[in-house]
Amino acid sequence: MAGATGQGSNWQGEDHRSSHGGGQQGGAGQNQWSQAKNQNLSKNNNTDSGGGGNGYKKPRGVIDAVSEIQQYYALEKQVEDELPAEYFTIKQSLDFFNIGLKSAFTEGIIFIVLIPFVMALYPSYKLYFYGLSLSTNEQISMYALTYGHIGAMTMFLAAMSRYYSGNLTKNAIVSLLSGRSSALILKAFLAFGLFKFMYVFSMTNPQQLYKIAESSVFVFKTLLNGYNITPMQIYSYYYLSAAPALNKVAYSVMYSMLFMAILPFITLVYRGYSRELDAKNAKTVYENY
Repeated sequence: MAGATGQGSNWQGEDHRSSHGGGQQGGAGQNQWSQAKNQNLSKNNNTDSGGGGNGYKKPRGVIDAVSEIQQYYALEKQVEDELPAEYFTIKQSLDFFNIGLKSAFTEGIIFIVLIPFVMALYPSYKLYFYGLSLSTNEQISMYALTYGHIGAMTMFLAAMSRYYSGNLTKNAIVSLLSGRSSALILKAFLAFGLFKFMYVFSMTNPQQLYKIAESSVFVFKTLLNGYNITPMQIYSYYYLSAAPALNKVAYSVMYSMLFMAILPFITLVYRGYSRELDAKNAKTVYENY
């Protein structure tokens, strides 16, 4: 009986240890996350809060934000359990959203300022006054100048889809892209409205347009190396060539900026679908094995 009692005690002790171990396992992911966070992020004190020691440093720009996302991705790979989405706080979401917003502001301003001159006024000016179309090298240069900055940033952010895995990286990426896309979509419609207004104004106010032509004679004489150009010639050029080109640019700007706004999200959806499909195929192979 004593042996049986002792054996029963041993079993109870093992059950108690097993139950205690199971309770610890539930928080293993959070403990691993805390250790990894302390090892990798403790040096990043929040500058805005005077170094609150929370392991978060507000990114200053897109590059800093992407670096932070890479760090989140690496840390999430060190833990076994899925981390709660709340680890990425509301403040961090707003910080990343604002970074995307500011980035799109710069991209949009450069794009909107350059494209009417590069894609509308210069080609129509060269064709009307010189009878020449843009050469292949000129077309490549024009597209590189207007679409280079916004296109490169779009592809750079679209490449972040490879980090789209855990809750932390997902929230960070979506916040960053949402800020940028919101600004680009807004600017797309504002730019469309602006160029459309310029076109309609030019077509419906010939007298005002002629006054503008008179005031720009000096500019055209400078561009044409002293050629004796008249206000009527400038008016005809703008009315017949430049204004219709601006109408086409209005649609080109809107469609281009909308495409640049949604392209990174398309890559996220595709990457998420690919991973889900791979996981499903792997599960099917495992079950059939």
